[in-house]
Amino acid sequence: DARLAAIDGRAARTLAAAAVVGGEFRIGMVASVLGCAPDAVREDVEGCVARGVLRPADAIDRESFTFTHGLFQYRTYEMIAPPERRRLHRAVADVVAAGTAAMPRADLPRHAALGGGAGTFAVDCCREAAEAAEAVLAFETAARNWELAIDCAPANEPGLRAELFRRLGWAAWAATNWEAASRAWSSAVDLLASLGDDARAARLMLALGDVFRWRLKLDESEQWLRRALAAPLGESIDRARALALLGSIRILRLDTQAGLDLLEQAERLADDAGGDPVVSFWRANGLLLARRITQGVAVGREALMRARQAQDAHAVGLLAGLLFHADLAVLKISDARRDLRALKECADPSDVASQIYVLING
Repeated sequence: DARLAAIDGRAARTLAAAAVVGGEFRIGMVASVLGCAPDAVREDVEGCVARGVLRPADAIDRESFTFTHGLFQYRTYEMIAPPERRRLHRAVADVVAAGTAAMPRADLPRHAALGGGAGTFAVDCCREAAEAAEAVLAFETAARNWELAIDCAPANEPGLRAELFRRLGWAAWAATNWEAASRAWSSAVDLLASLGDDARAARLMLALGDVFRWRLKLDESEQWLRRALAAPLGESIDRARALALLGSIRILRLDTQAGLDLLEQAERLADDAGGDPVVSFWRANGLLLARRITQGVAVGREALMRARQAQDAHAVGLLAGLLFHADLAVLKISDARRDLRALKECADPSDVASQIYVLING
């Protein structure tokens, strides 16, 4: 703080802009943000280098500089008045949008959001960064960018906000942050309900029922599933999955026959629509819980074969993992090894459940 306090006047303003731009910055970017000549910024930067606060980021490229320690950037940024901080973030986003200076696209959403941006440009920046993160399975980063997009979305556009909450929920789900996924989807359901879009809301109600079922929060799961079934769930497969989840809940509550009846009904409905290995997973799981081992394994084996043919990695992960433990419990080691091979062949790297089976049981 003492060293930073010795930097004042124009140099302090330049250093503040540099701290907002990032840990590493270019002379041209800071000059564009401040609306001044690059030579003036370079003079200020060289003075900060002499005081040991900044240093060249590259020995050859004298246009790029960085803070000598993260604490210098942190404290400089922290001491900027909030209105000025927002103005500088907004200036960075405006400079990039205008093409006056360039910066990594991954850094842009933060500036657009923290600059108080509310509009198409800010939302599009955050959306682009989120989708790029999802493409490389960086789901936590994606979730953060979806949150920034929501911060930028105008309050008077509930349709846009509902879509952003929906995408945030899936990113959080993929990152195994079930609490965040549940909150995001609940917000999306409320917004869609206010728009009268019951069909899209019903799909998210089903997703919420699924999340709470896996977390064994049975009351919440049943509540969402019944709401989904009461709403216009358009696809037969969706209705079949909702019934299958309800059936599995009934079995966990020791209402075994009612649960098995629901599971059988769900599988018939799914078969009429072309079949669904996830519904078959829940039926196989229910049969095993009801101690109908032979029938449960048979249902699971047939579903696993269909899932492998369809290259449905998520279903393969569920079914192969279920059958692995069923076979291992009765010491059918060769069958268990076959299940594990199937899991390794088709396991989706973004599917945490299947990866756990591979790593622990391999």
